Amino acid sequence: MSDETTPVPALDHNLPPIANLAHEMTHHAVLWANDLVQGEKHRDAVMTGAFRLRSHMEDPDLRLLVKGLLADAKVPTTARSQEFTQLLNLAFHKAEVKPEKSQISRWAGALQHAWSCDPRPTPEEVAGFIKNEGGDVACAKKAREAGRAGAAFTAAPQPFQLPCDLPANLVAQARTIKGKKVIPGQWEDDGSGWQFVLRQGKVVSSETTTEPATA
Repeated sequence: MSDETTPVPALDHNLPPIANLAHEMTHHAVLWANDLVQGEKHRDAVMTGAFRLRSHMEDPDLRLLVKGLLADAKVPTTARSQEFTQLLNLAFHKAEVKPEKSQISRWAGALQHAWSCDPRPTPEEVAGFIKNEGGDVACAKKAREAGRAGAAFTAAPQPFQLPCDLPANLVAQARTIKGKKVIPGQWEDDGSGWQFVLRQGKVVSSETTTEPATA
């Protein structure tokens, strides 16, 4: 009878080698600046790597791993920074010669356009897809137009007409902004009922019917 025991696999043994993928992407980023002849080939490899990492980020566990790599590389991850921008900055964080910010933005926009398409291309297809769509400039433009269209769609909420008159002391707080009377604040449910909280901190109950209080 053998005394050998079966080794216990690591907890992440079945996860894709995220660090290796990032290292390969970084390697091509360095070659992009140093090899003028094969620059486009290395750029495509970087964009393919970024698209592959973004695909893995759909898994919450893998997203954490990628976020860890971004943190280690000190890549800014602000709310205004697109994930493809972050991944491309990760690729070039060790390169002595980096692309211009406008180039990173354009490449990120092209990848975003590919990501938003249905059906979505695979990482192996994304470089050819961008070329067939007119190149990174054309794809980035399409991504911007799609973003503006989405913002316009969400920026026009439908008004809700209240079925009753507002309390007088609430109406007294209205301000005129661009020709319209506006009451700054928000509705909140404190558990016992809805109340309107003014921006300066005053609370006016939806059941209030008294006249405006004097100072």
